[in-house]
Amino acid sequence: MIYSDDSEWWESHILAVNEKDTYWETTDTSGLVFFILKKHGVKPSIGETIRYYGSGAPNAIRGVEINGKRCFYETPEQFAERIKPSVTEAIPPPTRENDTNFRDCTIKIVHDIGSYWQIKDNKNLTYNLQKEFGVQPFPGDIIRYYGGSAIYGIDINGKKIFYEPLGDENDEPREWNSR
Repeated sequence: MIYSDDSEWWESHILAVNEKDTYWETTDTSGLVFFILKKHGVKPSIGETIRYYGSGAPNAIRGVEINGKRCFYETPEQFAERIKPSVTEAIPPPTRENDTNFRDCTIKIVHDIGSYWQIKDNKNLTYNLQKEFGVQPFPGDIIRYYGGSAIYGIDINGKKIFYEPLGDENDEPREWNSR
């Protein structure tokens, strides 16, 4: 069943099928791996044509047909309505208590540079902490940096120094790999 008024689709051929408990894992000629739930009643086979509806991988696929047999399908409007977040599903802005974008380090060296403390930590990060925050860091203290490419918060030994998560609109989370 081809949806003639739906122009967002592409086709490929199935190269591999692996049966699992509740789905079939398919791999097509483009290398895309896609799961077909058994509840849809369409069993994929090697060599069959698979048509994907949607704006293209890796974006959401909103429909699949195998050799013209529908596995599932939603119009662009149905899909948009289904994925539209409700007010109760909205993700709250980060707070210091639930923010997971941080890095913990140990302060190794502290230099007094007039109006700020120059901190060097065990990950070779140098940070200049303004004295106006009223905290003097010491070697051995644990410093937690919040943020990705821009630091938007700092704790020292669990004490909040500052936390302003809205910061730079271009700031993106980064995996610190040192928690």
